Amino acid sequence: MGFRVHFPTHAELSARLREIAERHPKIVSLEVVGRSHQGREIWLVTLTDRSAGAPEDKPALYMDGNIHAEELTAGAAVVHFIEHMTSAFATDADVQSLLRRRTFYLIPMADPDGANVVHTSPHPWCGNGVFTPPLVPERGLYYLDVDNDGYILFMRRPDPDGEWKISGRDTRVMVPREPDERGGTYYRLYPEGRIAQWDGGAVTIPQPQDGNLNRNFPADWDPDEYGGSAAPIIEPEARAIVETILARPNIGAALACHTHSGVLLSPESPSEAPVPFEDRALYDALNQMGERLTSWPAISVLKEFTAPGVRRRHGVFDDWAYNHRGLISYTIELWDPYREAGIPASERKHFHPLTEEQQLKLLLWNDTVLEGDGFVDWKPSDHPELGRVEIGGWKYIQVFRNCPTEEYLRADVERVRRFAVGVAETLPEVHVQSTGARQVAADLFIVEAVVANRGFCPTGVTVVGQKRGEPLRVELALADGMALLMGDEKQTIGPIAGRVERPLPWNPWVRQWTPDAARVEWLVRAPKGGALTVHVHGGRAGRVKTTISLSQSKGA
Repeated sequence: MGFRVHFPTHAELSARLREIAERHPKIVSLEVVGRSHQGREIWLVTLTDRSAGAPEDKPALYMDGNIHAEELTAGAAVVHFIEHMTSAFATDADVQSLLRRRTFYLIPMADPDGANVVHTSPHPWCGNGVFTPPLVPERGLYYLDVDNDGYILFMRRPDPDGEWKISGRDTRVMVPREPDERGGTYYRLYPEGRIAQWDGGAVTIPQPQDGNLNRNFPADWDPDEYGGSAAPIIEPEARAIVETILARPNIGAALACHTHSGVLLSPESPSEAPVPFEDRALYDALNQMGERLTSWPAISVLKEFTAPGVRRRHGVFDDWAYNHRGLISYTIELWDPYREAGIPASERKHFHPLTEEQQLKLLLWNDTVLEGDGFVDWKPSDHPELGRVEIGGWKYIQVFRNCPTEEYLRADVERVRRFAVGVAETLPEVHVQSTGARQVAADLFIVEAVVANRGFCPTGVTVVGQKRGEPLRVELALADGMALLMGDEKQTIGPIAGRVERPLPWNPWVRQWTPDAARVEWLVRAPKGGALTVHVHGGRAGRVKTTISLSQSKGA
């Protein structure tokens, strides 16, 4: 069969994005926000209906993909979002409404150098081109396509002290040796590769020095974290993402697309700074929405998505986006091959070994749905250091890290699109609910404006965001011949609640309500019949203005 998915190279993606921007200038702009370690463009697509307002005047969502080089499906999700919105804009009333009210900032390929490695070699890859494969350590095993078949798989080598044995139900399957088992044929399992400076003893496998851009963000950064680099945001790709978000204060949500698992991961604060109750309630509501829109479970990154015995991750993007910026943030892990093979989430744990029965289900799925193309049968090979071995196993990048068929890819990227739209719709959105001008003397008017929030989220988005984002401000712009007598020309108001803060009718024993509107008042000397303008600068809640006519007086 062969895998029927073509993921675009950086050059192909660049050409496609330029074409989209040229065809849809009303809603798309394209810019370079940084360059990779090797000099490739990091593209940012800004998507909004400019006829309905400038991009920076609307609440915005940021989304990126392919920050891990081998996660090509993640980048495809961002590209799909762009292509769906641009192709549907002419005829779809929902898309038109969304782009009138929201802005989307999108980076489809956050790690173009690493993606190039995946496109041009069989190497599994997290890095960004600072190091290039093969990454030969001073001592130990390193990845290499030993038998030159175009894949890096696994090697099994007979060893009477080995931990593994061949399944009696399918010779492709390796199962653990029982604790009390003796007298059989046993194996050691290793990633396919060569061994530097092997002395005939233990085969050590050092941590690959290939970097991990999603450990280079300045949230709880740790120099000892795998891939953390020498300092936070020292890598140009991570720095480009941070600078993109900092330069756009209207961003209220940030989604990072990854693979694989088919789960939604919200950030976890360090134990000394737990997630506030209000933000936990917000995430609980968004998690339920996400599960409804994607059919993927929303799980804890610490309790359910961390390998046993491994400490929590440091320097991760969504932790930075929430803990430092107060944005709604999620890591979206696309693609769940286990579910497609008939292994429900309730029967497995992430980063735990699969049972023999589960491995057999995966192989049945491979043999039927993938027509046998996902698994390479074990074949004898002469290894330069280990001698006689067998090489085989799953085509991991093609089957587990990425959707292996177009049908699977279409379904998953559409799930991401629905979730991104859903999150964007929850963002705060300020508007001037009412205005008035009451004449109190011949040329004196009391002018008022009531500012409210249409969004599900409060105007700061989160409790953390209320401290990190721009405050809500109202400015009065007077015409010539007018004078402000009372009230400040520029006033800070808010925060203004979103619907999330009112899950129950009011009662004195539950969380008390934040005001859902703010009234601002001025005393102005002006001739009757004039007009003045009120500007509301909502930061993450957008910017709006309205004109108040002094001819429409409420009376003295």
